[in-house]
Amino acid sequence: LPPLVAPAPLYESQPEVVVYVGRNLKFDIGLLRYEVDSADLFLPPQVIGGIAAATALALFVMIAFLVAMRHKRTQAEREYKRIQIQMDTLENNVRSECKQAFAELQTDMSDLTMDLEVSGIPLLDQRTYVMKVFFPGEGDHRFLLDSRF
Repeated sequence: LPPLVAPAPLYESQPEVVVYVGRNLKFDIGLLRYEVDSADLFLPPQVIGGIAAATALALFVMIAFLVAMRHKRTQAEREYKRIQIQMDTLENNVRSECKQAFAELQTDMSDLTMDLEVSGIPLLDQRTYVMKVFFPGEGDHRFLLDSRF
């Protein structure tokens, strides 16, 4: 079997084949040319082109997917920050309203206790109290006009 890799030529571009028979006979056969079967070692150009195109397409799809995911992530982060700012603003508004309402309740309570200390607890007679409880807003009711009741 010949070697798979061509040996280096001595004088010309290709190795020379010489056959020796005994000590005296020498036959020059000629130059040896190696032909590499390209079907065994290499793929056809169409297959190589198809693989390159498929790889380029897959790479393009992956890059487009990554760009889309990054865009969605940044959009979600922006939305999160916007909602966080709204929540902080709402908390501040509620906090200030609670403070204000608490302050108003304290002043109202002090006003009421002051009024009660000065004038005392207001009392109504039974008839007026019953009318105001059972018939609020009625000033000319039959019960008020008739003295029998």
